[in-house]
Amino acid sequence: MKEPMKVIAYTGQYNNETVTALQAQMLGLDVVYSCHKPGERLEMYKTRRKQTHYFAYKSTTTHEGKTAPETLTHTLCKQIIAELANQNIQTKLRFFKGLS
Repeated sequence: MKEPMKVIAYTGQYNNETVTALQAQMLGLDVVYSCHKPGERLEMYKTRRKQTHYFAYKSTTTHEGKTAPETLTHTLCKQIIAELANQNIQTKLRFFKGLS
């Protein structure tokens, strides 16, 4: 099974700064980290297939058996909620029980 391309990564093992592969290239970052939890992030490198820039794990054996990191949508939502909280902006989440 082919792994999906990773299009976002953290700049450090414990920080919350993310970059795209193209941004990493422009910043000269040779090593970035997966979207796993801090302390469990795996080293990745930037690569390119035709016009698409993306990240790949440095070692194919280190991530075997590890659950997939959260999705890009989940990561971005968490970052936005954290930014709103840091600005003392109240947020409300609505949960729908489905159609009646």
